[in-house]
Amino acid sequence: MSKNFKIKDKSGRDGIVHVPKEFLLQQESDVGDTWETHNLEIAEIHIKEVIKENTVIHCETEEEANRVLGMAHTLGYKWWYGKGYEDNTEWYIYKSKMCYDLFEGSYSHYDYFNSKNHTIIPSTQIADLDTGEIEGYKIVKL
Repeated sequence: MSKNFKIKDKSGRDGIVHVPKEFLLQQESDVGDTWETHNLEIAEIHIKEVIKENTVIHCETEEEANRVLGMAHTLGYKWWYGKGYEDNTEWYIYKSKMCYDLFEGSYSHYDYFNSKNHTIIPSTQIADLDTGEIEGYKIVKL
């Protein structure tokens, strides 16, 4: 009985957080279909944690695409055909529905990856490289 909740982080970016059933059971009286966004704080996940098979990053803005692909480029990742990600986001093709598969070095529409049952991580949940290693998602009730 896990649930997904739409939230906004401290900077106002939209995201989705998955709450495991164990947390829901412990906090049953506090959890409905939504939480007030000011009650949630989300620790971001390191980009290395999402570069794996059947996992993609959804970038709703070109700014986010540049940020995410810039980090991947810094870590040595490239497009499947060998060209680097730097200055080559291809974001204009699907715009707000753009998803990147950094494991395969490819991209496609959000609906395509969703239909293939890929895990889709919002780019807003990915920490900048300089914030250090953060494993997994953490939900902290304030």
